[in-house]
Parts: sequence; structure tokens; C-alpha cells
Amino acid sequence: MKNKSKKIVKFVLYIIIILYISYWAIYYCVLHYYPLPYSKFENIEYSNYIFNADGKLIRLELNIKDSWILPVKLNEISPLFINATIAIEDKNFYHHNGVDFRAIIRAIFQNIYNKKIISGASTITMQVVGLIEPLKKTIPHKIIQLVHAVKLEKLYSKEKILKLYFEIAPYGGNIYGIKAASLRYFKKMPDKLNLSESALLAGLPQSPTRFRPDRYPNMAKTRRDMVFLRMLNDKYISINDYEQFIDTPIAAGCFSLSSNYP
Repeated sequence: MKNKSKKIVKFVLYIIIILYISYWAIYYCVLHYYPLPYSKFENIEYSNYIFNADGKLIRLELNIKDSWILPVKLNEISPLFINATIAIEDKNFYHHNGVDFRAIIRAIFQNIYNKKIISGASTITMQVVGLIEPLKKTIPHKIIQLVHAVKLEKLYSKEKILKLYFEIAPYGGNIYGIKAASLRYFKKMPDKLNLSESALLAGLPQSPTRFRPDRYPNMAKTRRDMVFLRMLNDKYISINDYEQFIDTPIAAGCFSLSSNYP
């Protein structure tokens, strides 16, 4: 019995060693053969904007790609929106190194069980990599994305990665980043978003066209309510908050970003 136990322990150790070596071999091969231009993370093509002496936005123009995208600091965003985004996109954001292996394993079993792709297990860090350097949705490209997500977490703090995500995530049409999205749909700065507005916008990046609130309010509400449920399960909101806001109707507009700022 003891010999059998020793063999099992040895086998497990061999598997761990092989997996460890394979992981680092893949990591360095990807970095060598598929380098990512990290300078792109520091050179976001923002829209042209002008603030007056009081800090009020008075002019905004499309960027060179005809998109609306503005820089934003974390302290300029409602904590409700930050919590909503983490709850729906990456609940373990502060606890992984760019890749959530538990989420990946869970997604594999879910996809096999449902016989279709219903979960991709992409972390916020992986999404930032994919938004900066888009790749086709193939297994090799997913591995490349995984590796660069790990590398990005070595280069940047969690706060920096979150800031990048909130600047470049898609929110429908040519709207990128939470500041442009908040101005477009609610005519307010992101630090003024309430719980319902925060949950609505947090749910948009997964499918910004399908959940666009000014065009498909019913789909947008379904997605927003899912965000509410995630926030409740992760204890970002109370049951009283959930019950108070779950029946709130969608009230998003489509305000001009070239004039009439809050």
C-alpha cells in the first residue's frame, strides 16, 4: 500500500513539474515570437477635448478614427460602476495574475455541457490586451492573449489596468470608455452615475450593439438585471437595493457629444 501511495505521489509530482515547465516554455515562446507593442497602452488615441478654468468640458471632437474616447481617472468614476463592472466581468480581478484559471476550468465544463460557447472566461486584463491588439477567436490566439495578460500584470498595477479598461472598452457604436458612454446615454459625468445607470453601462461591453440602451431597451434591461444579480451575489449591494432598483425602467438617451455638456 505504501509503495502504491509513493507511486501516486511521484506521478502527481511529475505532472506538476511537466505542467510548470510547459507553462513557462509557452510563456517565453509567445513573448519571443508574438511580441505585443506595449507602447500602445501608453498612446491611446483620445478625442480632442477642452475644459474651461473651472474644469467643465466645453468642447469635444472625434478622434482620428472617428470615435469618442476620453481619458478618465478612477476617482472620476462612481464606485457603483466600478463594482458593477468587476461583478459582471471579472469577480476575481483583484486576486489573479491576469488569468483566472478557475474561471477557465468552469467555462470549459459549461461550454461542454451546453454544447456551445456560453463563457469565454476572459479577465478584464485579457480584455484590455484584446482591445489593444485584436486577434481572431482561436485557441492559439487565446493562448497568446493569456500570456500577454500575465505580462501586462507584471508591468502595470491593477488600478492602471482598470483605468485602461474604463478608457477603451466599447459601449455601443463609436462610443469607447465610460466617460464618453456616460455623457452619451445619461448626459452626466461618470462620477454621478446612480446604481441603475452603473449596472446598465457595466453590462454593455459584452455585446455593445445588442445591449445598446437607446435602441434596445428591453435587451439592455435584461442585461442590467443580470448585473444587479451578480452585484447582489458578490455583496456589492443589499437585497433592499436589489428590490428597489430591479423594476427601474431604462431611461437612457442618445445625447450629442459635440455640445450641451453637463
